[in-house]
Amino acid sequence: MYLHVDMPSTLSRAKLFRHGGSQAARLPREFRLPGNEAAISRTPTGGVLLEPLNADFETRRRKFCALAGSCPDLADVPQHTTPDIPRDE
Repeated sequence: MYLHVDMPSTLSRAKLFRHGGSQAARLPREFRLPGNEAAISRTPTGGVLLEPLNADFETRRRKFCALAGSCPDLADVPQHTTPDIPRDE
């Protein structure tokens, strides 16, 4: 039995390896991210999504909404105020 899987001809590959107790990926130059850390999450299809941690909130929200299919408008969060705490003098 043969199974034909349609894969893009321009598919890039990352080399996976173990480092200590973790798995790591060596990314091709065109996929490198700025900085030393990235946010990581699972996609609905089980894939892995890496994003630079310095991505602004609106960019992350748009990407999340695209993955989720729909997203209600986010209301502004009211500013939290804490009453002054009496201090012993």
